[in-house]
Amino acid sequence: MLKVSLDPSRRDLFVAGAGLAAGSATGGFASPEPVMIHVRNEGGGSFLPSLTRELEAVPLDRPVVIDFEPGEYVVDATGTSSRYLHVSNNDDGEKSIALLIEGRRNLLIKGNNASWRMSGQVVPLVILNSENVTVEDLTIFWDRPFHCEGDVIDVGEWGCTLSIPQEFDYEVREGKFHFLNEDTPSNIVKNMLEYDAERRETRFQVWDNFLRGYSPSGEMISRPYQVTALSSRRVRFEMDFKSTPLQGNRMLIMPASRNIPAIVIQHSRSVSLNNTSIYSAGAMGVIAQVSHDLDLRGLKIIPRSEKYYVSTGVDATHFVNCSGAISFKDCEFSNHIDDAINVHGIYLRIADVRSDGTLRLEHMHFQQQGVDMLRPDDIISIDDQYSLNPKEIGQVASLERIDARFLEVKTYGLQGNKVSVGDVVNNLSLQPDMKVNRIRTGRNRARGILVSTAGDAVIKNSYFHTPGTAIRISGGIDKWYESGPVRRVSMTSNHFDNCKYGVWGNAVVDAVAVDASENKDRSPYHGQLEMRDNTFSTFDGLLADLYRVKAFSFVGNIVEKTDAYPAFRDVEQPILSKDVGTQNLRSNTVRGFDPGYKAALSKV
Repeated sequence: MLKVSLDPSRRDLFVAGAGLAAGSATGGFASPEPVMIHVRNEGGGSFLPSLTRELEAVPLDRPVVIDFEPGEYVVDATGTSSRYLHVSNNDDGEKSIALLIEGRRNLLIKGNNASWRMSGQVVPLVILNSENVTVEDLTIFWDRPFHCEGDVIDVGEWGCTLSIPQEFDYEVREGKFHFLNEDTPSNIVKNMLEYDAERRETRFQVWDNFLRGYSPSGEMISRPYQVTALSSRRVRFEMDFKSTPLQGNRMLIMPASRNIPAIVIQHSRSVSLNNTSIYSAGAMGVIAQVSHDLDLRGLKIIPRSEKYYVSTGVDATHFVNCSGAISFKDCEFSNHIDDAINVHGIYLRIADVRSDGTLRLEHMHFQQQGVDMLRPDDIISIDDQYSLNPKEIGQVASLERIDARFLEVKTYGLQGNKVSVGDVVNNLSLQPDMKVNRIRTGRNRARGILVSTAGDAVIKNSYFHTPGTAIRISGGIDKWYESGPVRRVSMTSNHFDNCKYGVWGNAVVDAVAVDASENKDRSPYHGQLEMRDNTFSTFDGLLADLYRVKAFSFVGNIVEKTDAYPAFRDVEQPILSKDVGTQNLRSNTVRGFDPGYKAALSKV
């Protein structure tokens, strides 16, 4: 095993190209010839039992092509596999899985524009410990979504009355609203969120109305509400809304559970999703963790039709402690309940330091417990619990998981006397590059892209119409303990179209370090941020809000004022900065703003 002595001031050396070593998979199948498994659309009955038998009969290292006949396939619990999964930022538990790809190399799923119409609590696709897997031309949706929506037909000081369309299943019992998606009724309403019926997006400056949720430890937190069934498919919600709903708008009724993502990728490498569509899910659309080289082309996560305002129940896509490169091209994400793309690691808190140097580490959020994101030989940094700056860099020698919450790690290269209980551990070996080209995202709840990786991030030629921050560059020790920082983010030739019409985030682009309130260290947390040749169509004017950034460049951008939405605050400066190093603002074109605003974008 390699032993190292590492300098924490050169943390950047250990994230360039870090991660799993390059493999031999090329994306094409060499000899032997692949085994062809043809799936026929015979209507009625599940295709899963026969497909599973045929797949299990093929050696794991033999190339396989699963070829679907075009058409719609009903997928329920019949013939599913079962695994207990710890899925980061989702709910863990025993999952019924329609198609489980485990331990395989060289597999192609040819959807041929087939659709899987899911029924009930079934995860459509899980890829575990596999290499060179491609999914193409496949559509996934649930006929009966996990959430509910209702049209506002009456309002008052008491709340609002909703008319629930036929596409959603529910019932009212004992004054509570119950979601009915097949086999798992639930009365846990997490959030009520209003949508503008004309724009089909979250209402201007509307707030979440959280009724129930969880603390980071998993403790249930609730607010009182009362539901009354008035007549067929009409229900009255008596509760305090932060803003009075508008008659004619659509109201999202959001469940608290995150049980059923559409596609899960774990401990795998060289996975491609090509021309795949996801119209709904009971959690995230795509969630990948501890995986290497992921390619998403032509991925669509959008509502199934005009009957629905919402697609997936939380993030469209989410990536945790991956490596290599995560690439997006020609993708579309809209109307999902949370962010379009989130790429981050996990900070593990040091709960104890043993006399022999062993570190007892703790997952701080219950929806990250059990995720195995440390491995022997991984390079780690010990980051200060207040400033988040690296104190030491070392290497994992061995580890033992105590339970889902705790693990114990022996290390090389740490002096030990600098390590304190409360500091956090960041895995520098699992920091992917991120390549985003020609995506479209908007009309969702919250933000666009969240970037928290020390690899190189490039976001270009893309369109954003997000209610919150379009691009959030972050990392910190708040609720989720999602680790940063970024090293370099390049944002070029994008169109930011009237973003920030909602309440999530502060500017079109936010760069934040969620450090401790006691922190007095103002040294840079993030590295270099570049914004070049972008177009900002903005009714608001606040373009960027930056904190603890080493270098910021804003060059050659076009900023044009619009009247797409009313002003909701006074904005005097286009860019807010605190503890930012060098700034290069020049050669920008400004239209519709006063001279002072324009001058603020011409500072070098």
